[in-house]
Amino acid sequence: MTFSIIARDEITGFYGIAVASRFFAVGSVIPHFGRNCAVASQALVNPMWGIAGVQHLSSGMSAADALNTTKLLDNGQSQRQVHMIDQAGKTAAHTGTDCIGWAGHLTEDGV
Repeated sequence: MTFSIIARDEITGFYGIAVASRFFAVGSVIPHFGRNCAVASQALVNPMWGIAGVQHLSSGMSAADALNTTKLLDNGQSQRQVHMIDQAGKTAAHTGTDCIGWAGHLTEDGV
């Protein structure tokens, strides 16, 4: 089981991701940062979700648009989870219908 949180500090504009999991070296595959955005991709991890998400967000896409565009790139999206936060602090998240066990997400602006 993996838990992650992604947030943007409204005062400094800094982004952060924290991850807890039973999997080794999870910190090397889940968090992805751009200058003005952050993405956490987990479940059956596809690192390209983080890379593509950061590219879309860095180009100025909203979190919702970046998420929708990223999902289209992967036929395995039903087994993935991703959380994104854009430069305005808006968030978007996806939990695939085929994620194992209990899986879900909660979102608010900034976190």
